[in-house]
Amino acid sequence: MKKEQPLPIRQTSGKELSDKDIADVNRLLSELSPCSRPVTREDLARVLQSGRIAIVSGSHGIVGMATLCVFHTLRGSVGRIEDVVVAESHRGHGLGKRLVDSLLVLAKRNKLLYVELTSALHRSAAGKLYKKMGFTEYPSRYYRIDI
Repeated sequence: MKKEQPLPIRQTSGKELSDKDIADVNRLLSELSPCSRPVTREDLARVLQSGRIAIVSGSHGIVGMATLCVFHTLRGSVGRIEDVVVAESHRGHGLGKRLVDSLLVLAKRNKLLYVELTSALHRSAAGKLYKKMGFTEYPSRYYRIDI
């Protein structure tokens, strides 16, 4: 039996994304959080001014994505990985790990001090993956205010 080739991961500048790709991104974001508002091409352009989106496409479009946002602080440049999501139909094949790995390579290339991410408590598989990849739970309080 012939071994299936893994789906390629690519990083995008966003300019080459079609309207269907943006619809796929919105579908994935709704799997991550059902109350997500629709993302526009302008939203992608804003994120990509200082970050990167890694995507993986299957035969029917984008099936996984993750975003690296870069912040410049007085201590140096740091990264935050956001919106890691793989379509339910493609989970369990290592795509999430490959997406995050591709962004960590970029973070190292850009000499970021560290990369952080958060994961909802109910996403236990994601939490296990991140720990296996070398992420550690950082003893901190997480605060947020909606504006």
